[in-house]
Amino acid sequence: MCGMSFKLQEAPKVHEPVKAKFPVDVKILTQNAKRETVYDIIVLGGGPAALNAAIYGSRAGLSVLVLEKLPATGGFVVNTALVENWLGVESMSGFDLAAKMASHAAKFGAEIKTMTEVVGADLTGKVKKVKTADGSEYFGLTIIIATGTGHAKLGVPGEKEFFSKGISYCAPCDGMFFKGKKIAVVGGGNSAFSEAIFLSRIAKEVVIIHRRDAFRAEQALVNAAKKIQNISYLLNSTVSAFRGDKKLTSLVIKNAKSGKLETIQFEGAFIYVGLVPNTKLLGSGTSETSVGLAGVNVDEKGFIVTDEKMRTNIRGVFAAGDVRATPLRQIVTAASDGAIAAISAQEYIGESGIKEHLSEIKLIKPN
Repeated sequence: MCGMSFKLQEAPKVHEPVKAKFPVDVKILTQNAKRETVYDIIVLGGGPAALNAAIYGSRAGLSVLVLEKLPATGGFVVNTALVENWLGVESMSGFDLAAKMASHAAKFGAEIKTMTEVVGADLTGKVKKVKTADGSEYFGLTIIIATGTGHAKLGVPGEKEFFSKGISYCAPCDGMFFKGKKIAVVGGGNSAFSEAIFLSRIAKEVVIIHRRDAFRAEQALVNAAKKIQNISYLLNSTVSAFRGDKKLTSLVIKNAKSGKLETIQFEGAFIYVGLVPNTKLLGSGTSETSVGLAGVNVDEKGFIVTDEKMRTNIRGVFAAGDVRATPLRQIVTAASDGAIAAISAQEYIGESGIKEHLSEIKLIKPN
């Protein structure tokens, strides 16, 4: 899973990526082009939405390229200690589930490239172009943006300074560094509770700090946490600052009702206070009609706006999973989005007739 690129040899036969022949669409095809392959679908991202899009696209006989910036595919799933709400699987580690997803996508012919960060995109023409950090350029008839989300920050003093020095956003990654210690988990949603349960097996004491007295997490997770003796709660409370010297030693806690500040000793803090979309290459927006740098409409929080077929405002460009504006962000909904996006991409390719005209398009080779 951690290699730069892989493609299983036993994959069933699919349409080969198209080779362009004659010059036309010079607007989007630059003289720095390094490839002559035009994929049917290029998927940006490597989480459940991206991988399911790859599966459905490949099974439809389309050539699919998946570009993932991290060393392994899977998105947040990789760092989830235990997945218990994936249909048909009662319990499985997130790492194992992510590995199965990638293997499944590769089996049907998808080409998956990890450690390949997309830094720019030109989506204006009939053939789309994406540019990666290593200077490579890839071309596709359609693009599916499935870049997922990142962890929201509290934005309080000390958070940046003590990151990796006591502050973390990933319990499975860093939990073992806090064996036998007192740690805080900030947040009240599913991530906060699932990671608090995971950390309770490692830490001496886990304190969940939440700004309200009610939780957003599923009741099943809340009930499970309440049964664990070394998990306690600070409710109606927020973190005002992180303090320490070379590493984190305490949190300044503010009571949301009284406004009173209190410094409490902690040796670690795990923060789960929401998600922000990974749409940096698209720019940011301030309303539902905002247009990012790549021309894709985003909402006031930066999430991509789509219709029920995952279509964005740009023809041939789709979005799927947590990166789009959606009321629920779960593995199952992301995977569903990916399937819809791939089928919509297939329909677009067929209805537009673009493949029949590719003989008129040439990717200009470098000098």
